[in-house]
Amino acid sequence: MRDFSVLSDVEFEELLADLLAAAEGVAVERFAAGRDSGIDLRWTRPEGTTIAQCKHYQRSTFSMLLTSARKELSKVAAVAPSSYLFITSFDLGVGQKEKIYQIFKSWMKGPQDVLGGRDIDGLLTSNPEVERRHPKLWVSTGMQLFWANHSDIASRSIALKQRIDKAIPRYVVSNGYKEAQDILSESNICIISGAPGIGKTALAWMLMAEYISAGYEPIEVSIDINEAWTALEANRRQIFLYDDFLGQISFTERLAKNEDSRISSLVEAISTSPDKRLILTTREYILRDARRLYERLDGLDRRHNFILSLKAYTRTNRAHILYNHLWNSSLPIERLREVSQGGFKAIIDHESYNPRLVEYCTGNSFNTEEPDYPGRVVEFFNNPDLVWRTAFDKHLTNSQRLLLLTLASIPHAGAEIRFLQAAHRGLCMQMGVPLAATEFHQSLEVLEGTFVSLNGHPQPVAEFANPSIRQFTIAYIYKDETVLQAIFESAEYFEQISSITPWATSDLAEPDSLKVLSRLGQSISNAILKTFSAPQVITSSRYNAPQYYDSREERVDFCLRNSNWLPVPREFLQRIVDETIANWRAHEGDKSAAGGTLLAIGDSFPDDCHEEAHAALDGWLENTLLSTSDWEHFTDHLEEFHSDEYWDTSKFEDFIESSVFREGNYSDLEELASIAERLGMHAVSSRLTSELEIQAAESYEGWGAEEGRESESNLSSFFNRSSDDRHLQSLFDRLNSPEN
Repeated sequence: MRDFSVLSDVEFEELLADLLAAAEGVAVERFAAGRDSGIDLRWTRPEGTTIAQCKHYQRSTFSMLLTSARKELSKVAAVAPSSYLFITSFDLGVGQKEKIYQIFKSWMKGPQDVLGGRDIDGLLTSNPEVERRHPKLWVSTGMQLFWANHSDIASRSIALKQRIDKAIPRYVVSNGYKEAQDILSESNICIISGAPGIGKTALAWMLMAEYISAGYEPIEVSIDINEAWTALEANRRQIFLYDDFLGQISFTERLAKNEDSRISSLVEAISTSPDKRLILTTREYILRDARRLYERLDGLDRRHNFILSLKAYTRTNRAHILYNHLWNSSLPIERLREVSQGGFKAIIDHESYNPRLVEYCTGNSFNTEEPDYPGRVVEFFNNPDLVWRTAFDKHLTNSQRLLLLTLASIPHAGAEIRFLQAAHRGLCMQMGVPLAATEFHQSLEVLEGTFVSLNGHPQPVAEFANPSIRQFTIAYIYKDETVLQAIFESAEYFEQISSITPWATSDLAEPDSLKVLSRLGQSISNAILKTFSAPQVITSSRYNAPQYYDSREERVDFCLRNSNWLPVPREFLQRIVDETIANWRAHEGDKSAAGGTLLAIGDSFPDDCHEEAHAALDGWLENTLLSTSDWEHFTDHLEEFHSDEYWDTSKFEDFIESSVFREGNYSDLEELASIAERLGMHAVSSRLTSELEIQAAESYEGWGAEEGRESESNLSSFFNRSSDDRHLQSLFDRLNSPEN
């Protein structure tokens, strides 16, 4: 049976109105909520007027439903319709239908006029066009089938599945969804940009859910675009989500060497693939800066970009977002009544309104018990940092606070628990905070679900519940120089240094942040010497392989590029450069970051050392061309350092003939065609593109654009109604009923 719990009571009524209109072949009227006189729906049959009462009982017992039905008896008697339907999402048994029928038998032909969840389910099966107009329902149903039939993918994507399952009931389908949907269906790519907290990720999850329901395998990218390249498979429906792909605070915290090229190449490859989709989200100002500084990102087709702004939400949209969050919350009935009695107006009309703030204010972390709940929401909207600070300063123990500060010093993708625990222990010792053996896990349990979320497979990864908490926590650190110094001096991992220092140059930093860093130069330098050879922090574990934030090359790059203001010993820098050159000669290291490291070596050691490094890297890249990714890195290197030099293209032609046309390996055709084009080998690129089209034609099942066009009618008309106060008041009047 379909999962009607993803719908609010308003959405449930809208569904039934459409469904009955299709089944009866007549127009069905809907009425405002509140004192409805027992009428939710009304239409005319040849024998007279029929009315229907809808009861969306998802969190109630049958006895409660029966009690509610008895309360409707006097209302129905006053209206005296020719016929009456009682409809509920509750899954009714034969005996339960009979009990409800006995209440209303004067206006019913029989128990068949009592419709339960399975009856609605059957009507939807008979009228599929109705379900298509209600995307939350069919998307949820399709996802259930997908997860059931792909248990291996469900297990691997458990965290993503949980986030989508939580988000869909609260989501409000708006024009923004339709616009982004059209972009994705037309070009296979959608870049969703907008202000923090505006709902970019929620929109991305809804779009992703739609494609999962159509049979696309979900791939969530968390660290860099290489994850997408690794997971990419030809002749397989896949949808990729890269949330905050340019970083949560500044694009410099995420964008690795040549990642702009790899992102651009992936966009180009997927834009021509009928069985692939790619969703990218980023803050608008970060995308603007990245396009200004990175030529390849500036070259991304701007038709892919959908800017989600507060203007995309009408007043009615805002009201329904608030309503859906309240309807799915555990707020006491007294607080809901405060909202319904006019409190909603100040919330939805507030200049700082955004969906993320609404989500927090309707969650368990917010004070929902004391009177004047709407007033507290408005106060939070006025200054959300005050709420974080109040909770941080007053509601947490020293150990819990230091755990959050430790997490802030680790890359935004989070860290496996064991790494976080070691770093937390070090900071507690540095700050003189006693730490019992079980206190770390107890602190994590308190913070989970509020400040922190645990995701990842198979090992749990701790990360901030949302970016605004990380922003607040890092800003808190920079405002307390003692704490910042303690983090550097207690650092267990190099990432704690390379992750937290970029904040000082971000758009969100305080004016004196750079001065604070410079005063702590010696502490940072000591931390670098201590942690340079420390293990890499595992930020997640996907596809049975751990994911890391940095590599040795990136560490060397960081040290060299910051040596102009950090008192790092020259002999240390010389040593790590020499070791890196030795690794390259032995064909070891991180190819994706090596180019950036070579540039940094050239800036710091513009003599024989740089020439030696360049020769070692040339030899490594040119003599290990065994895979498509090897060729991508080599091509990046040629473009960066040898753009005017001749290169023997026959090696690439030999690779193509061997791996593709002799061995029949078609999985990397898109990437290889892109490489050939970049190398100026247009004939080879055309040949690969032709082969790609042949393979696509054989495997393509025809969903793509046609399905996207069908989806244009998915918006529920109820959400496009007039936003006058009378209509909105009738909406929030529903909160007065404890039945909801």
